[in-house]
Amino acid sequence: MKFTSLVVISFVAVALGAPSAKRQETFFNGGVLYCKDSNFGGECVRAARVNGSCNNFDAAFDGQVSSFRPEPGDSVSCVLWSDANCQGNNPGGWISGQGINDLGAYNFDNVASSFQCKNP
Repeated sequence: MKFTSLVVISFVAVALGAPSAKRQETFFNGGVLYCKDSNFGGECVRAARVNGSCNNFDAAFDGQVSSFRPEPGDSVSCVLWSDANCQGNNPGGWISGQGINDLGAYNFDNVASSFQCKNP
């Protein structure tokens, strides 16, 4: 009985200690990715966006975004805003392509409260 329990515990420990599979990135048409750390690290959210509409970051990301990009392959451009409802300052223009992996380089790290996207 003790031996069986030891074997079961050993298998559970091995399974829990095994490295997890690499995070799969699932993209969808018209989405954006934003993260709390630079280089798209830390806690991230992939969210849908509505063309031309203002999108406020939820409380968990409001003023905490360090990297931001549109969905790869999408021809959309987005602009970040320092205040809710797409008001206030922005880091200097529209974000497209690979996005910005370090908003600190634009003095906009942990500043954004909302974003707006458009198709060209």
